[in-house]
Amino acid sequence: QNLEDIILKDPWNRHFQRAHEMFRRYLPLILIVLLPSVAFSQSKDEKIFERQSIKKIRKTIASLSEKGYVPMEVAVASNGRKATFSARLVRPKKPFPWVAEFEISDDKFEERFQSNRAKQLRLVAHEEYELKKTKHHACIWHFDADLAVLSPEETKATAKRPKPQPLDIIWQPESKVPSVGTQGGDFEQFENRTVEYMRANQIPALSVALVVRGKPVYEAAFGYGDLERKIKAKPGVAFGTGWFSRLITVIAVLQLAEKGKLNLDQPAFPLVGIEPWRESTEDQRLNKITIRQLLQETGGHDPELTTEPGFNPRFITKKMGLKSTVNSQQLIQYMMSQPLSYEPGTKRVSSAYSALVLAKVIEKVSGVSYEDYILANIKKPLKLKTLVMQETAPDARPDNCLCHYQRGGGFYSKLAGENLGSWVQLTEGGIDFRLVHASHGWTASPMDLLTIGRALQADPSPLLSRHSKKILVAMPEHVRNNPESDKRKVWLTMGGLRVQKSKKGMDFWMTSRGTCSTASVVCFASENSRCFTMNCSATIGGRDPDEAYRPIINQGLSAAIKMFK
Repeated sequence: QNLEDIILKDPWNRHFQRAHEMFRRYLPLILIVLLPSVAFSQSKDEKIFERQSIKKIRKTIASLSEKGYVPMEVAVASNGRKATFSARLVRPKKPFPWVAEFEISDDKFEERFQSNRAKQLRLVAHEEYELKKTKHHACIWHFDADLAVLSPEETKATAKRPKPQPLDIIWQPESKVPSVGTQGGDFEQFENRTVEYMRANQIPALSVALVVRGKPVYEAAFGYGDLERKIKAKPGVAFGTGWFSRLITVIAVLQLAEKGKLNLDQPAFPLVGIEPWRESTEDQRLNKITIRQLLQETGGHDPELTTEPGFNPRFITKKMGLKSTVNSQQLIQYMMSQPLSYEPGTKRVSSAYSALVLAKVIEKVSGVSYEDYILANIKKPLKLKTLVMQETAPDARPDNCLCHYQRGGGFYSKLAGENLGSWVQLTEGGIDFRLVHASHGWTASPMDLLTIGRALQADPSPLLSRHSKKILVAMPEHVRNNPESDKRKVWLTMGGLRVQKSKKGMDFWMTSRGTCSTASVVCFASENSRCFTMNCSATIGGRDPDEAYRPIINQGLSAAIKMFK
C-alpha cells in the first residue's frame, strides 16, 4: 500500500494506537513460540531472531553455534521487570572463537571486560539494561589475533574506568516541557502526544519540520538543547544527522561525475593514490573496487568482521607504531593492508570506512577539502542555514549546534583534544569527528534536511541532473541479481536511502540512529514531507526512536495536509 495513503487514511486515535502497539509488540513472541521457523526466515548464512527470553536465547545460540554461526549483534528490551533479547548471527567462512553473555551484573562487567581483553577478545556488541532497578549488561566478544594485550600499566589505567552515568531523569511528572514554535489548534493533539512521548522516554530535545505541497508549514522544537544550562531547543538549531551524512557525501560524488571529473565505474583506490601500510598483506581485489560499489556500500568491507577504523584510531595508531594519533589517510593505509570480508559487489554492509574513502575521492578530483566542497556545492546553492561539520570537543562546537546525550552513560577512551586516552563520555571526545566526517560528521536542522530531500525530488533539481538522480535511486545490481531479494516496490540504494515506487513517482526516506542522535526524513512524490531529530539515540528500553515516534509525527503530517487541502 502507498506509504502516504496509510498516513492520510489512518487517524491513529489513541485506542487504535494502543491496540496496534500491543499487536506489534507481542506478535513476534507468538510467532517464535508457535512457528520457530518464522524467526529464521533470513538467508542461509544469516539468522535473526527477536525478543527471546534469557533461557531461549542461550539455547538458540548454542544450537546455531554447532552449525558454525557466530553472534554479531544483540539488542535488549526491558520493562524493568523482565528482559527479552534479540540477536543477529552470521556463518563466516572461517569460524573463530567468541563469547556471548547476556546477564552480566554491573559490578562484574569491568572484571569480565578485563579478563576477556587479556584473552584477545574484542567487545563487538554491548547493551545495557535494567532489571529490578539493577543494571545489567549483554555482551558479545570476538577473538581478534591483532588485538594488543594491554601492558600492566595500561591494565591498571583501564581498571580505573568510571562507572557509567546514565542520563538522569529529565522530565519529572510535574515539570513542564518547554517548546518553541508550537501552533496549537489542529496541531494541539499532535503536540500533546509529542510531549507525552518525550516524558515517557526521557528525550532531552526533539525538533520537527513539516512540508505540504512543497511549502514549509510547521517547524517547532521541544525540550532543552543544553540540560545543564537549561537552554531551550529552537527550530533552527542543528542536530547531529548521523548516517544522513553518507547521503551528503554521495550527492557530492555524483555531482563530480556529472562534471566529468570521475567515472563511477573506475577503481577508487588507484584514483586516490594512497599506498597500503603493508603491501605484503594487500588484498588483490582491492584495486578493482569501483566508486559505484563504495557508493552502494558493496566494496567488500564488513566492520563487524574486521574493524571500523574511524572509531578505533587508538588501536590502529598503536598497531602501526605511530608517535601521534592516526589521521584519515593513515586509516585508509591500514585498512588497505587488511583482507576484504567478501567479494566486492555481491553484498551490502553499512560502512563508515567506505564514506571515508569517498571523501578522499572528492578531495582528489575537486582540489579542495571535503568540507569546503560540501559547503560550496550543497549548502550554498540550497541556502541552508544550519549545515555545519560537527566538532569533537564540546566547547568548540558552533553556537547553533545543541548538546547530544548518550542513553547508557558509559565512558570511552578520549580520541581528540587534550588528555588523549583519558576516560570521557562519548559526547565529550569519545568520537573524533575528523575521522568519520563523511559518514557521521554533519549537523543540520530538520528543515534543512527536508530542503536537501526536496531538492533531490525537484525536477529540475538544484543538486543533481535527471541522469544522476536515476543513478541515485536505481536498484543496486547485487539486489537485482539476488533471487531471494524483495524486488517489488522498496529497496535500499546509495547512501542508505530507501526508495519506494508510488503512483506519483518516487517516495524516499532515511532514518539515522547515530551514536547520540536520531534523524528521520520522509519525502513523498506528492511534495509532502516530514522530518524529526532528537539529541539522543535510544528510547527507554532501547526501542528504535523512529519506530516509537513515527505514528505521532505521521499524525502531525496528516493534520497539516488536511489543513491545506
